[in-house]
Amino acid sequence: MPTCRRKRVILTEPSPALLDALKNDPNREVFYLAETGEIFETYEAYAARMSFYRLKQFQCEVTGKSGLDYFQALESERQEARTMHSRFPDQLKAAVLKAVQWRTFSIQLWLTSPSNPIMFSTLEEVMGRIDHLVEAVYDRFKDRYYPDEKVYVEIQGDKYLARIVQVFPPKSETTVKRSPVASSSSTPLSDEPMAIHKVAENLKISVKDSIAMDDPAKYVYKVQILEEDRQAAPTKADKSKGKETSRGQWSGHLIDVDCPKMSRDRLAFSKSILRRFIRDCVDREAAVASPWTVKPAIAARYGVNTVMPEEIRKGVENLKKGESDKRKKIWEEKEGPASKRQKRAAAAAENEKILQAIAEQREREAREKAEHAQRAKEESERLAAEKKKKKPIRYPTEDLDVVLGEKEKKAGVKLKRPVPSKLAMPFGLDQETNSAFLMTWNFVVVYGQPLHISPFTMDDFDAALRHSLIEPPCQLLSEIHATLIYNLRTIPFNRHSAVMSLVDYKQEHGDNELLGVSIDQLTAAMADVGNNWERAPLRHSEGREGWEESLVGCLKDHANLENFPRLREILTRLLFAPDDTDASGSAAPSPSTSPTPMRLTTPTHPKQLYYKLPPKDRVDILAFMCNLAVSSKAIHMHMELCEEQLTALRKEKIEVNRTKKA
Repeated sequence: MPTCRRKRVILTEPSPALLDALKNDPNREVFYLAETGEIFETYEAYAARMSFYRLKQFQCEVTGKSGLDYFQALESERQEARTMHSRFPDQLKAAVLKAVQWRTFSIQLWLTSPSNPIMFSTLEEVMGRIDHLVEAVYDRFKDRYYPDEKVYVEIQGDKYLARIVQVFPPKSETTVKRSPVASSSSTPLSDEPMAIHKVAENLKISVKDSIAMDDPAKYVYKVQILEEDRQAAPTKADKSKGKETSRGQWSGHLIDVDCPKMSRDRLAFSKSILRRFIRDCVDREAAVASPWTVKPAIAARYGVNTVMPEEIRKGVENLKKGESDKRKKIWEEKEGPASKRQKRAAAAAENEKILQAIAEQREREAREKAEHAQRAKEESERLAAEKKKKKPIRYPTEDLDVVLGEKEKKAGVKLKRPVPSKLAMPFGLDQETNSAFLMTWNFVVVYGQPLHISPFTMDDFDAALRHSLIEPPCQLLSEIHATLIYNLRTIPFNRHSAVMSLVDYKQEHGDNELLGVSIDQLTAAMADVGNNWERAPLRHSEGREGWEESLVGCLKDHANLENFPRLREILTRLLFAPDDTDASGSAAPSPSTSPTPMRLTTPTHPKQLYYKLPPKDRVDILAFMCNLAVSSKAIHMHMELCEEQLTALRKEKIEVNRTKKA
């Protein structure tokens, strides 16, 4: 039987429902597995079993080959069984099977007593291992031969293949058997074959006693030497002597041979092939003290009795009872007698143990819960302490990140935070202008070194953007615009890019007016302003005189409607002023009338109009100039220098740390 994971594969038995259907519903459709003879009710069960058989995890029990599916392993076992049965002598099969059927073996215990100084007792034992059974059978039949069996016979130092024609038991046994019978006309001699080797089939008799009762060495065998072409090759002794023996002279001869001069082919009879034959033909139940039994089909073929004799049955029952009593005695010695009081005490003790275990479990759970809560509390306290314990502040840093330490608190320093409010921003709710304002201030302050301008506060910058008086001028605005104009002179630009952009816009959308000024009027006013901005000196000693005109020239060459969408509106405010009549002012509009937009119709110098620009326009101009200045050579060189200095400082820090560790 093929094995799977060292266990024999047991075939599926039909369910009780199928057995009932055989009587009540014989036409019921089922699924039949022809290779194993199994029957399944559903296709799912059939497919699952077939999938199991197709797995490459089975092993041939005879050859030990693994990695086979069930059918390959089964075919391998069948092939080995066919080979084994073809080699094993047919004449021995019936005798061996009769010897192992219902077999037990005897143990003789020699005892002494006052009445009988020497006596022995025979105990029946079941052979639990097949190896013991093979040893017993091999010892019985290795020197016993049967008619028509092929053997090797030694004649004058050579071995010849022969066939046993007749077996003659020992003469003493023959005489004993034949002496009571007299030859007469009324009682002729019987032609029935004499019984041979009957003692060998009874494994209850020990080997020593069987030899004493029926010595195989005293048997005489009449054999017939087979033809020359069926003989074995000459032995090495013949070759060494150099003699040419005529082996054919014995072919067909009938001779009488004693047992010691006979032997079997090792491929036909040995312990290994005998073990395979017995395993293939014999089975044994898993119950305690179960005897070996020949499979029914094989027993019927070779005439082996399948009904257990009464004597053997009683012996097996006694063995089972003795084994059961032995195990019971061992258990009683280990556990003690089980009286009712002990049972009640054991039950009470068991209940007490259960209650105690439950109480201990509850106590343990409560203790674990308390410990868990304590750990959670400690963890929360630790996290709170870590949150309070801030890392040391590294300056420069944001003012909102500054935390007063114990030293400052002892000195009486108070922490006062501004109340966050959108209305507190310089431009209120205008987020776009606020963002541009912060970016411009940050750029000018951070890159003050390459721009050659000193740092200033955000409040100063906000106040400068809101300065609206021509006299005195705002020095901070002059310095910021002048340094950005100097920086933008180093950046490539397209001459009159603003004018070209306005002309293109006019061709696409028409010459519509903005603040009362058309595109033609604006371009005409731009023509004579700031043409020499990239060479105009903006001296500090002269208060950066002329920076407003240079600003217009810078916007003319660097800006267009794509990179500066508010270019037209801002240039209009820088180059045109309102009429005097509008400026002197008409009466204030009544609540019932809406204010009319101011018209700018008078061309004016940018110096007179810059301080009239709204702060939003000034922020947009500076943001545009800062975005252009980022790509200047001075800014790039400053960033590279800072990176080199940072690398040097990092290396110095590494060296300092190494020195500290050393």
